[in-house]
Amino acid sequence: MLGVPRLCGPVSTLATRVRVRGHVAGAIVEVRAQLGSDIRLVASGTPSQTGDGVLRLAYNLVEGELLLARQRRGASASDDSPLGQRLEVLGANPGDAGALSLVSHPAREAELVVIEGAYPGARVRLRDTTRGYQVTRGVVEALGSVAELAFRPGLNLDSSLDVFQEWALSSGPETPIG
Repeated sequence: MLGVPRLCGPVSTLATRVRVRGHVAGAIVEVRAQLGSDIRLVASGTPSQTGDGVLRLAYNLVEGELLLARQRRGASASDDSPLGQRLEVLGANPGDAGALSLVSHPAREAELVVIEGAYPGARVRLRDTTRGYQVTRGVVEALGSVAELAFRPGLNLDSSLDVFQEWALSSGPETPIG
């Protein structure tokens, strides 16, 4: 019998991916969404990395659904996520989203910036606003409340850089970096 994989959240209806932890190499992980007595499959596949990976959702999530996971490999399968480990899907409107904060501080050679405080599923954008132009250097969907922006080449720290999150037709405040 395999152990139960863990879904990492929070997650919202904006999400197109979900983070999975605790799955074994080569296992197929199924993510299902439960609303009342209705249960539907929303993702199935082998996560991007063993032990801590990402699955792309095949269907949109609905506010209030509970996400549960299980894995199977060959004839072995795990149980479903127990009630205390199921994730409740948040709505698409984060209300008054606050400013983002940097976990990793950028350097000239940096090709990855880790940002916290994002609304789950929001797009997080790194922007260069030097000389009055706005150039996007990277954009990524937040997994849970964290976004990891990867880019090449490294950052020009003499530039005017900021990060912010956006969803639907709204965006949060800009956070200067550098």
